[in-house]
Amino acid sequence: MTYQESEDALIAVQGPNAATIVEKIIGKSLVKQLFMEGARHKIPQLGVDALFTRCGYTGEDGFEIAVKATKAVDFCELLRKAGVEPCGLGARDSLRLEAGLCLYGHEMDETVSPVEAAL
Repeated sequence: MTYQESEDALIAVQGPNAATIVEKIIGKSLVKQLFMEGARHKIPQLGVDALFTRCGYTGEDGFEIAVKATKAVDFCELLRKAGVEPCGLGARDSLRLEAGLCLYGHEMDETVSPVEAAL
């Protein structure tokens, strides 16, 4: 797969209740979507499909959802109504660092190999 500019926003929903909350919003079970898998699912309230991945890049179970940028605020409102508390990148970074996970563009990039990044 090659990089392509996107008009999507990426929203991560992570933690012990992530699957339950996301399932409630999309109206279907995600139990069969395993770690490191991605799938498209419809968000009925918004009338759009989104890409749901399960990469756990903060060290927590959850989903990373690529939704149309024009629908990102509406999607975040659905999440808030379902009980999700927003947090910033500082919280993400502290979780992923505690789990020993790297972030491309920070700890490694084209000039720093996985070996040099101590992976």
